[in-house]
Amino acid sequence: MQFAGADSRDRTLDPQFTFVNVPIVPSSQDDYRQLLKQYVTPALHGEGLEGSNGKYQLRSDSVWALLDFQKSAGNSAHEVKFTVNLLVVAKKSWNVAREKWTFYPAKPSANRVWQEVEWQTRIGRLLPDGLDHWWWLRDGDEVSRVGPDVVEALTVWGLPALKHQVSLIES
Repeated sequence: MQFAGADSRDRTLDPQFTFVNVPIVPSSQDDYRQLLKQYVTPALHGEGLEGSNGKYQLRSDSVWALLDFQKSAGNSAHEVKFTVNLLVVAKKSWNVAREKWTFYPAKPSANRVWQEVEWQTRIGRLLPDGLDHWWWLRDGDEVSRVGPDVVEALTVWGLPALKHQVSLIES
């Protein structure tokens, strides 16, 4: 294999080639990771959830209370479309379901639809308009444009609903 601009015998650069420093522009995928790290994870940890990278849970011995980010299947390197799914199921109920459906994993994911869970929804259903809601990050977007809106949706609408569902099961 020969490198462009290099002599194959000694791998030294050919002096006719000039290398220019080109700034690396973060992709929307990088922005998405920054959104989770800079905005979402600290906010959710502050509300008592654990997790990172778009998968979070409320600690409980008796209930799976999950909040998972879902990226669209149509995403590219230049744009990310995402939403949030929430799920609450008693661990005993989940284990009974796993006996019935042996392909169920030890821990559910909020990003799949399951039979016999107590509560499962998308964040949009909890927002005032009740419609499915997706956020977009495109190359060149500022994470600060989307981050506060996502955190507000989670802390004002998503987490109270999640915690309410947990309290119904644990009571």
